[in-house]
Amino acid sequence: MDRRIGETQSGWRTGRDRRAVYEIRIEGRLDPAWSDWLQGMAVSFVETETGASETVLYGPLPDQSGLRGILGKIWDLGAIILLVRRLPADGMKGESHHDG
Repeated sequence: MDRRIGETQSGWRTGRDRRAVYEIRIEGRLDPAWSDWLQGMAVSFVETETGASETVLYGPLPDQSGLRGILGKIWDLGAIILLVRRLPADGMKGESHHDG
C-alpha cells in the first residue's frame, strides 16, 4: 500500500504533527503549582454564570502525544474535563483572554 506523507495506516490524514496551542478547561480549581507537572501550561481560573469555578490550562504542546499525556495526567487527578480546544497557530499572541 502506497501512503502519502502524514497518512496513518488507517488512512487518516494527519498532516504533520506540529506544535499547537491548547486550552483545556476542568471543573473546579487546580492549584497553579501543578503547572510544572502539566508541561508548563499556564493555570488560571474563570467563574461561570452559575458561580462555579473552572480551571483553564493554556499553552503550547509539542504534538498530539503531548496532549494525550496532559489529558492522562488530568484523568489521574480525578478532575472532570469540560473542554479541550486547539487554538489557531498564532494562539500564543494575545494571551490576555484569561482572568487569573
